[in-house]
Amino acid sequence: MKQDPKILLFCPVSNYKDYIIWDWIRHIKKLTYQNLDILLIDNSDNKLFAQRIAAEGIDCINAHKQGENIASKMLVCYKIFHHWFLENKYDYWFSLECDVFPPLNIIEWLLCYRLPAVGIPYFTFANGADSLLFTDLSDTFKNEAGAPREHRATYFQAFNAFNGLLSKQQNAGIGCLLIHKAVLRKIRFHGSERGLFPDSVLYEDMEFAGYDVYLDTSTLAIHFNSNWKTINKIDDEKRRQSFNARA
Repeated sequence: MKQDPKILLFCPVSNYKDYIIWDWIRHIKKLTYQNLDILLIDNSDNKLFAQRIAAEGIDCINAHKQGENIASKMLVCYKIFHHWFLENKYDYWFSLECDVFPPLNIIEWLLCYRLPAVGIPYFTFANGADSLLFTDLSDTFKNEAGAPREHRATYFQAFNAFNGLLSKQQNAGIGCLLIHKAVLRKIRFHGSERGLFPDSVLYEDMEFAGYDVYLDTSTLAIHFNSNWKTINKIDDEKRRQSFNARA
């Protein structure tokens, strides 16, 4: 009998996410896919946060290096993950950020597409408003040169995007994305001369490697994000209560 694909759920974490990560850990423990390992790599200033996560039964490594900026810390996390993924011969990377709550059967759902990279969209809270992190490639949203541009849709505009079909993406975040091992064998996580985070250039790297990224617009994940430096716990508590009421 053929075994289900071996999948690694990975994301970098930090004690900045202390306000939500314990709810998130309880959520991911309920994911229905069975052949799943979880690896979190912590870039907090000390090992206490990683130890608290490990006490929840989750593999967590502290990879902090004193004096590095946040982009450099993130790059260290992704490089450790990349080596771990290839060394242990996983079939897929399930990239799930530690404040993103998908449907519990999301892995089975995305596996059905048999695509190199496929995920679901989510809203992000930025500049005082929620917007859909989604690249609209239609003629409606083109820049002055006629090329598609990233479009952060409002709730109302998102109705046009949510047609239940797969949508090809250019830069819609990796908060909930299933990526095949073939992609991980071709790309290498790196910094950017533009000062971007390693996950921010991943879409470009996948495109250069010949892989398209798709989002399933028939559903979305709930995102409890805040500014990593100035966490607004009141707003996050309101959104968490709203999520729990709908769950």
